[in-house]
Amino acid sequence: MIEQLLWIEFVVKLASGAVLVLVPRTLARVVGLPPVESPFWPRLLGGILIGIAVASLVEVKFKSSIGLGLAGAVSVNVAAAATLGSLLILGQAGPSRRGRFALWLAVAAFLILA
Repeated sequence: MIEQLLWIEFVVKLASGAVLVLVPRTLARVVGLPPVESPFWPRLLGGILIGIAVASLVEVKFKSSIGLGLAGAVSVNVAAAATLGSLLILGQAGPSRRGRFALWLAVAAFLILA
């Protein structure tokens, strides 16, 4: 069960990180988020998500390793959900209805993974 959760964690984090690194402006436009003046910060976040994905993969592939681990994945997901949820509640994220919906979906996904 833990191995399956870490595989799901790997896939979700790698996919979202890759999209943020490769096409941050397009992603913001497609999901209805504020336009990105500089792609530096979204790309930095994408790189961090890819790093977390690799840590999850290391944990799954090498049983004796000290990778991210399930507790680390849970803490990252709860922190991300809390941050996004707080920004949404305070009205500082997602200027469009579509953007707010996409961010609430992300909050739900993070909490489910946690």
